[in-house]
Amino acid sequence: MAALDLGSSSVASTDVPPRSWEVFLNFRGKDTGNSFIGFLHKALVDRGITVYLDRQRLETGEPVGPSVREAVEGCKIFIPSFSEHYADCKWCLWELSLIVQRYISNRQFIIPIFFHIRTKDVRHPTESFKAAFDEYMESHKPDVNSWRKAMEVVGKLSGVTIHHNE
Repeated sequence: MAALDLGSSSVASTDVPPRSWEVFLNFRGKDTGNSFIGFLHKALVDRGITVYLDRQRLETGEPVGPSVREAVEGCKIFIPSFSEHYADCKWCLWELSLIVQRYISNRQFIIPIFFHIRTKDVRHPTESFKAAFDEYMESHKPDVNSWRKAMEVVGKLSGVTIHHNE
């Protein structure tokens, strides 16, 4: 199957008011954005589900965009897709932190997807996740603690695990 090109800016399934999203997809575009997430997005939209899909990149020191914060606040279901290089993206981690804050305060649904990684690597960051966090410690120490906690919370939830075909 060909990969879906989702573009380079925020993409939504329909032109609906920002507070009416049903699903928020959180993912590392480099790993899954034009393949798995593209197909998941299409499947949800084809079923009439409104999906918030953000394709922005966060620059050093830039806060999470107001549109992302608003989408998280108004969303019903969150689907973070953890992949090998997920933690290399501060934007993904900031979104995840917002998602977990919303989950804790309002008991929203989170359905994590573990894409070719182990759930324990998310609960207790190892390998590539640990390396990314170690790199961020100098410049983003307060955020790193929040990001680790968010990954631990989501890593303990029941989700979907997708493994390599071996």
